[in-house]
Amino acid sequence: MYPVILTVPHAERVSRWRLILRPFMLIPHFFWLSLYGIPVSFVLFVSFWAIIFTGKFPPGMYAFVSRYFRYYMRVIAYSYFLTDVYPPFNGDETEPYPVRVHLDYTEKYSRLSVFFRSILCFPHVFFFFFYYIAFEIVRIAAFWVALILGRLPNSIFEYMKRFFIYYARLEAYLMMLSDEYPPFHGLQPLAAERANRDIITVEIESSDDGETSARYQAGEMKDEE
Repeated sequence: MYPVILTVPHAERVSRWRLILRPFMLIPHFFWLSLYGIPVSFVLFVSFWAIIFTGKFPPGMYAFVSRYFRYYMRVIAYSYFLTDVYPPFNGDETEPYPVRVHLDYTEKYSRLSVFFRSILCFPHVFFFFFYYIAFEIVRIAAFWVALILGRLPNSIFEYMKRFFIYYARLEAYLMMLSDEYPPFHGLQPLAAERANRDIITVEIESSDDGETSARYQAGEMKDEE
């Protein structure tokens, strides 16, 4: 099982006005991400050499980078129409948000794979290029479908979700949050998604006019598949 697990529940309804205004609503997040990324880049630089010399990602630094990564993935999921709930400005794992990201801390890293990580990712660079082109075509279609129907059909949602999971795994590998080489797909065991839901239950409610809201409580989320 890949050590980066993502849970993305399918919302029944999509708010049309939020869909139209989404690019503008994301501006504060992209601004904060650019500022947040400055200390993260410094921590990653230090962590790279720490791993090269010790074979370990310092736990404190790992926690700091993982919070940024979790926050970044929530913003990306929102921009991809995978959730209609506005993301918080943090990456706390216990934050009650529909898109959940779990990272397994790696106790021992391969120094060689870390040192040559950018070279090892060359095959993914080419694969990602063509995968992303296809994804963008689907995303444009998804926007108009969601705008007309007020919802995202399951087939389109699943395609976009799998691309999102693939992209998240690749980013986690590049940021050294995982030492396991990412697969060339976005599939993951359903059991992993279920386990990732156990901390907080997220119930997405939709009104007749397409407005969405989320209620949170402790416990296990109902299966969606």
